[in-house]
Amino acid sequence: MSVRAFRPLKAAIGARSGHAYNAADLKRQLDNLTKNFKAFQHHVEEQAVDVIYDALKPTFDLSQKYCPKDTGKLADSGYLMVEKTSRGIEAAMGYAYRGNPHYALYVHEIPRKHASPTRWKFLQAALQEDGDRIPGRIKKGFAKAGGVGG
Repeated sequence: MSVRAFRPLKAAIGARSGHAYNAADLKRQLDNLTKNFKAFQHHVEEQAVDVIYDALKPTFDLSQKYCPKDTGKLADSGYLMVEKTSRGIEAAMGYAYRGNPHYALYVHEIPRKHASPTRWKFLQAALQEDGDRIPGRIKKGFAKAGGVGG
C-alpha cells in the first residue's frame, strides 16, 4: 500500500488586485476555500487505511520473522487486515485466521525452545519490540497524506 500526498492548497481571501472588496468576491473565495478543505478531508480519509496498514506492517513483518516455521503453515496463516468500517478504521493482526492451523495458539503460548530468531510469543514479542514506533509511523503517514511531510 502506498500513501499519496495531497497537492497543496491555494487560498486567497480579499480583494483582487485593483478591485474593492465586495460580498460576491468574498463569498466566492470562501466557497472555494471550503471546497478545497473538503477535498483535503476526503483525500486524508481515503488515505487512512493505507496509513494504518503501512504503520502496522513493520510490526507484522517482525512477527513473521519470529514465527516458528516447522512446516510454514503457521507463518502462512499470518494476517494484517485494515479496513474502513462504520465505526472508523479497524485493524487486525494475528495468526490462524478462522482457526487454521488449529495449533497456532499452542505454539504462541506454550514456552518451548525454538531455533533463533523464532520463538514462542512471536506476535507479542513483535508488538512489545516495535509497538512504540507505530504512533510515529501513523503521524508520519498522515503528514505525508496531508502533503506536509514524509
